[in-house]
Amino acid sequence: MWAKYGKDGLDGLGSIVLDLDNEIQSVATDSLGNVVGGLPLNATLSMYYGTVQLNLSSLTVRPPEGVVATADRQSGIITVTSIANTTDTTIRIPIDASTVYNNELMERTTYLTINKIKPGADGEDAILYSLMPSVDAIHVDKKGVSDVVFITCGIKKTQGANTVELSQLPNGYAFKYVIDEELAENYTIDQNISTSSIKKKIIFMLTNGG
Repeated sequence: MWAKYGKDGLDGLGSIVLDLDNEIQSVATDSLGNVVGGLPLNATLSMYYGTVQLNLSSLTVRPPEGVVATADRQSGIITVTSIANTTDTTIRIPIDASTVYNNELMERTTYLTINKIKPGADGEDAILYSLMPSVDAIHVDKKGVSDVVFITCGIKKTQGANTVELSQLPNGYAFKYVIDEELAENYTIDQNISTSSIKKKIIFMLTNGG
């Protein structure tokens, strides 16, 4: 999970940043690949010029065969309502957005990634873990001032129809974060990370087996 870092450009105005929250998600399937949990799923797209959020001129989603998805330009919400059992285990959906700034049309493309998780060998419902960062993007003005002081991240567990927010790390999993190009550090659920130490990006990672 990325927390993006949008900073004003050298002209003091800014650069176009396209932000898609929840850009990597999962759905649960049965052994045949039929989706049994996790739909519909949503992601929200925003465009910024520096620290200023812009109105979208267009928003288009290009779902692959077997996927039904829609885009709402006014809200920026992408909704995936159906995934066929014939689709790949990992699905990448292109999303195109545009905005007009200073009479110039700015166009960007990003991707929503969906992973299909099958049930365990014992036939129990697949378990989905989702990361929940406190913000989806860190925006910084030309003076280097961030719009948030700290960033945190939680974990959500979904199994069948039940979804809970975790207070402890799942057994056998490791939770880490990486700031810019530094080495990964161990992370505790909802631990405060100062944004003053972030120059470009922060990545939160939940991995099975460390």
